[in-house]
Amino acid sequence: MPRTGKRGKYKLRELTDRQRKMFQFIHEYIAQRQYPPSIREICDAIGVPSSSVVNYNLGKLVEHGLISRERHASRAIKLNYSKAEEKGFEIEEADRQNHQMVPVLGNIVASNPVDVGETRTWLTADEHVHVSQEMIGYRANVYALRVQGDSMIDSGILDNDIVVMSQEESVRNGDLVAAWITDDNAMTLKQFYREGDFVRLQPSSPNHMHQPVRRHASQVEIQGKVLAVLRSLD
Repeated sequence: MPRTGKRGKYKLRELTDRQRKMFQFIHEYIAQRQYPPSIREICDAIGVPSSSVVNYNLGKLVEHGLISRERHASRAIKLNYSKAEEKGFEIEEADRQNHQMVPVLGNIVASNPVDVGETRTWLTADEHVHVSQEMIGYRANVYALRVQGDSMIDSGILDNDIVVMSQEESVRNGDLVAAWITDDNAMTLKQFYREGDFVRLQPSSPNHMHQPVRRHASQVEIQGKVLAVLRSLD
């Protein structure tokens, strides 16, 4: 281990080709998708079979100040663009936007309402997505849910997409919302319409199997409104 000076201070080695390739891949992935890659995706991209090798080299990127990460959370990598420029990486101005790590709190069904199970708490979420502040309008209390089902495909939301949500109860007709139906003990992703004392939760799909859900307003609790949709390009 190289050391320098009388006090034995640790001196970082220069970045290896593998570490530079890894950082470049993470940078390009985030620029395209607005959230970081998984460890497995990094393995595939740089051609190594072992997640331990990736974790070792991610640790070196942390030591160089190029990234920060939460070791026990999926996709929890944040880039330091200023430090990257110091290391010779080309950074576009658009990449300098402030980003926020948004917790994925569970699943939501874009089909008929079902019980999707207990959602993860904000502090113990094991997956995060990397979202630009511009995309979410600099809001606080933002979270994400992974979509299951295909009833909202005409609204551009596909199975396994991630919807970024603002935690709010006041919504307008036509908004895409996460709605908890109290008498069914179930949550669903739909378009919201208020019709007098009732609420209609409207699917957006050419499939006639997906029917609107109509309930008395007292039986529908709005959990959040969709701000953005994230999709893997693989």
